[in-house]
Amino acid sequence: MPTPDHRNLPRFKKPPVVETVLGVEFAALEKWSIPHFGLFWQLISQEMPTFRVLPPLQSASEAKDAITAGLPSIRFLTSPQVRCWFVSADDRTLIQIQNDRFVFNWRKTDRNDKYPHYDDTIRHEFERQWSRFRTFVENNDLGRIE
Repeated sequence: MPTPDHRNLPRFKKPPVVETVLGVEFAALEKWSIPHFGLFWQLISQEMPTFRVLPPLQSASEAKDAITAGLPSIRFLTSPQVRCWFVSADDRTLIQIQNDRFVFNWRKTDRNDKYPHYDDTIRHEFERQWSRFRTFVENNDLGRIE
């Protein structure tokens, strides 16, 4: 199947987009612990000055397997099971981190917000923040992201 050429997609003056989410799920970083949320926040707090602590997102593959089998999903926990949101001052972008997930969101918070477009801004910002996170994991000897 050919990959779509995004340069030929139509551009709308007011696209009906309220949120765009890009994320990576990886094998749990066993060395990840509560202090690492704060250490990472130190790196990004100028851009993302607000944080929220939330329950973790469930693994997409575990949820699919449980639904297919008609069973409730069971997850064995070995690392801290929290997720942190790091939110920009304008509330439009956020990074979500847990020991097995990195997620970047853009969201429309005001009806006059202009969608920054996936190719122009969102993908680039995701890649920049994802690279920053991978470097943090490597520099803090937290394991290999797989």
